[in-house]
Amino acid sequence: MTGGLPSWLAERTVGELVAAGVVVVVVAGWLRRKFWPGLRDLVLGLVDLVGAPARGNRPARPGLLATVDDLVRRVHEVQSEQGRQGDRMTRVEGVAAEAASASVANQAQLLHVVEQVTALDAKVDDVAAEQTRIRNAVEAAQAAAAQNEPAEGAHTHDGPAET
Repeated sequence: MTGGLPSWLAERTVGELVAAGVVVVVVAGWLRRKFWPGLRDLVLGLVDLVGAPARGNRPARPGLLATVDDLVRRVHEVQSEQGRQGDRMTRVEGVAAEAASASVANQAQLLHVVEQVTALDAKVDDVAAEQTRIRNAVEAAQAAAAQNEPAEGAHTHDGPAET
């Protein structure tokens, strides 16, 4: 090493060093052009996956993992709500079954009452027919008694009745 430079560098001419520098720049440019988009896409993919914190006037950007966590939380909320709705539906079905059985019982009682009313109606018709027969018999008896009695004003007895 002479004068602080490595020996391999000190042995080179300025033209060789310039050529080497140009080659390094060209290779660096080529590498940048070939690998930078892939590296940038990799970094953006990681940002999309993990997210990015808020910086300056840019808001925080949730990543895919945060979005998946949010979706999982929402799915759990929906599933628990479905469970509660299922419990409510079970209770409603139970109440509906009780109401249906009560309705059947009420219909049976109503049919029994209708049968009793029909029987009572038939008895009322029988009583009315009997009353009509009795009334007709009384009227006939009164008519017969009226024909057997002497005319009004003619007295058959002037005194007390004899027994």
